[in-house]
Amino acid sequence: MVCSRLLTLLLAVALSGCAHTPKGREAAQMQALTGTTWRIVANLPDLGTVTYDVTFHPDGRLESHSPRDTTPDDDRWALDEGLLTLTMNDGRIRYECERLPDGSYAGGGFNLRGERWGVTMSLADPG
Repeated sequence: MVCSRLLTLLLAVALSGCAHTPKGREAAQMQALTGTTWRIVANLPDLGTVTYDVTFHPDGRLESHSPRDTTPDDDRWALDEGLLTLTMNDGRIRYECERLPDGSYAGGGFNLRGERWGVTMSLADPG
């Protein structure tokens, strides 16, 4: 009985430390993104500044609210080693962003034509 309680206590302590490891922080960050909607501001080479929202769903599914997204059923998101990647329009558009100290994200976007642009993301409804 004492051995069982000790094992349970050790397991609880070990698991509580997971959030302090890089992979644990990343898992917590992914869980925090799931179910939230973020506002993207992209400075596109052909259109200038465009703004639209995206919603992060479980299992890496991304819901884009951009009128320019012609294939919304295959949009995806992933977080790997701190880099948030969004892929849209059959993989023709890709954003790679890093989290900033204020909780927003910033980085770059690029397309298959080789064009590149700046992008920022902030929580759409932080209230």
